[in-house]
Parts: sequence; structure tokens; C-alpha cells
Amino acid sequence: MWITTLVIEELKKWLNDNLGDRVVNFKEITAEIALYAIQGPKSRDVINAIVADNIDDLENFDIKQTTVDGIGVMVAKAGFTGSLGYELHFHPKFSAKIEEIISEKGKPFDIGEVTLADVMLQTLPAEAGFILSHD
Repeated sequence: MWITTLVIEELKKWLNDNLGDRVVNFKEITAEIALYAIQGPKSRDVINAIVADNIDDLENFDIKQTTVDGIGVMVAKAGFTGSLGYELHFHPKFSAKIEEIISEKGKPFDIGEVTLADVMLQTLPAEAGFILSHD
């Protein structure tokens, strides 16, 4: 199971508290995987403009392996803004190149970059009715 979260320690505690008789192992891969989220009504168009394989068939929370300019990526259909959204997961050494490609290929779709954590992680999800809990 692949879980993307900003509250990994809280999630691990909750999972451990609720395991019952099950045995679960966690592997922290934060240093091994970079992530860019493309959110909004044109996000599918932006993703399709940059990946080698069309992602129109992805269902919510599905993952597809493909490439961006020869770079291996996983595309997840997952949104945190209440709108259509995708996440790109890839090796961190390709972050600058992926960001450059997103910026360039996203221009026809009027893509904008949001980098303020409070906006990305609190305001947008809250506007959609999603509440991030730190409990």
C-alpha cells in the first residue's frame, strides 16, 4: 500500500494503535521520492501534455507508471483541493527537470504555481470541505 501524507508519524501511531493481530511494516521513502501535485479542472490536460502515456483511464486513487521526457514517474489520480487532481512521484534528482517541463508544457493551460504551504495544505482543502487533522 502506498500512502502519501504530511502526517506520517500520526498515521503510523494510529495504524499501530489499531492493528489488532495484524503485522504491518512501514518503509519511509520520503528521501527517495519527490512529488508534484497538479490540481484543478485542467490538471488532466496538463498531465497528458507531459507524460508518454495518456492517463484518461485513471480512476480516483489509481496509479499509472509512465515517463516524462524519459524520466520514470508514477501518476496518481488524487486531489486535495476538491477539484480534479493528480500527483507525480519520481526520483528527487529529477525535480528541477520535471518542474521545468510542467512549467513549459503547462503554459497553454494557464498553469500557476502555488508554493505557500498554508495555501496548499490548509486553505484549498478547507474550501473544499476537507479538514487536515493533526490529532
